[in-house]
Amino acid sequence: MTRRLQTAEVERAVARRPTRALRSIRPTAPWPAQGDNPDAKPADAPRAQELSLRAMSCDTLPDSWAVAIVDWHCAGHDTARGDLESAPTHEVVVPRRGTYVRELRGESSLVDAGTVTFSHPREGYRIRHPVSGGDVCTVFALSAGAARDLLGPEARFAWAQSPLDGRGYLLHRLALRASRKAAVRPAAGLAAEEYATEFLGCVVGNGAAEAAGAGVVASGYAMRARAVVSQRYRERLTLAQIAAAVGCSPFHLSRRFTRAFGVPIWRYVVRLRLRDALERILETRASLCEIGLATGFASQSHFGDAFRAEFGCAPGRVRRLPGPVLAELRARARIR
Repeated sequence: MTRRLQTAEVERAVARRPTRALRSIRPTAPWPAQGDNPDAKPADAPRAQELSLRAMSCDTLPDSWAVAIVDWHCAGHDTARGDLESAPTHEVVVPRRGTYVRELRGESSLVDAGTVTFSHPREGYRIRHPVSGGDVCTVFALSAGAARDLLGPEARFAWAQSPLDGRGYLLHRLALRASRKAAVRPAAGLAAEEYATEFLGCVVGNGAAEAAGAGVVASGYAMRARAVVSQRYRERLTLAQIAAAVGCSPFHLSRRFTRAFGVPIWRYVVRLRLRDALERILETRASLCEIGLATGFASQSHFGDAFRAEFGCAPGRVRRLPGPVLAELRARARIR
């Protein structure tokens, strides 16, 4: 069973965004959904078709820091007798539905929604399905740089699979949801990156290594990152860009920033944009569309949704509110 399935349409979409550090790929199956179950697949979908449609985008991930999140639907066909399958990159796979058996390094293990599996590039394995129905998984494919950042210079996972607790599963679902939003609204990419790094750090268990490098250095990294985003929050930043600017790994910077300031980087960026937007609404006659675009939001609807979530009212109402309410809104716009 290959871990990805991709159509030419998805390939073209990925090709249009070659500089993003995170790619969200939600494959379109070559068979139509049937009945009321959107994940249903015809039982006779040939295995050869699945193999021929293997996604090639992850083969071209740059050596620098990058992660691809792949929403993978498998029809339930097994690895052909005598064959082996392998991933082109380091992969962390979370099953969301279905059950299968993975044969790796001479051992067989059952994989289900309570499990997370790990694969190294070009490491051969076999897949078989003891029950019908196929499986649905989320795949986190890591570039060489991201793998070294997460796992160390040798870039080796310590184990082939492990149990996945509720917190880890929730983090992975938040990353998948954010990546789907980023696929149509690239401004959401930073949030997807941070959810992905938090999840990967959780399942790999690098907390002890992180704690060893915390303290004054961590505070310094977080402060420099805050300075960077304070100057560049109107830009479409990626986690890798911010980390490179402060000289820290993306995985560790995300956690250190949240620990220092109580919010993740993407939330801090959004709040800075909203503070700027609120001042422009109060002090200028620019249209809301102009203000939203000028402060870094991808669209007026994105700006409006974020504004309402932060301040409890639509941006268009602010100019009509009385003075005391405006003063309260100004205070709430400050970054805490």
